[in-house]
Amino acid sequence: MATSLGSKMASGVVPKYLHNGDITVVATITPAAAATNDIFQMLKVPAGTSIVDMTLDSDDLDSNGAPTILLDVGDTTTANKFIAASNVAQAGGIARASAKGFVGVTYASDTIVQIKVNTGAATFQAGSIRLAVTYTMDP
Repeated sequence: MATSLGSKMASGVVPKYLHNGDITVVATITPAAAATNDIFQMLKVPAGTSIVDMTLDSDDLDSNGAPTILLDVGDTTTANKFIAASNVAQAGGIARASAKGFVGVTYASDTIVQIKVNTGAATFQAGSIRLAVTYTMDP
């Protein structure tokens, strides 16, 4: 199991706190591999964040005729808190957060949002993954 850092984690920047409306942060990673249980730490949301929406946008990362790659999106506590076992990286496309109860998930401390490879690629091919996280700081 490998852990890789997305564009917003590698820079070490926590998105700014703005007490006004929704905030969307987009992070990108181009992984060198996608084996089962690999972790892609995409961004850190600040304390007080309340999640509104999440969009996973992936290139085709599995060139096999019978692709197997599945991705979860969650945090360091629950790997599939927002998106569970999405096949979006099998052909490329977009998946939206759909886990029951995800809207309004609130974090008391700075928290890493990450992608976990639920099932590795049968034949990995290079590509990028983008994650857009929309949240509010409004009480």
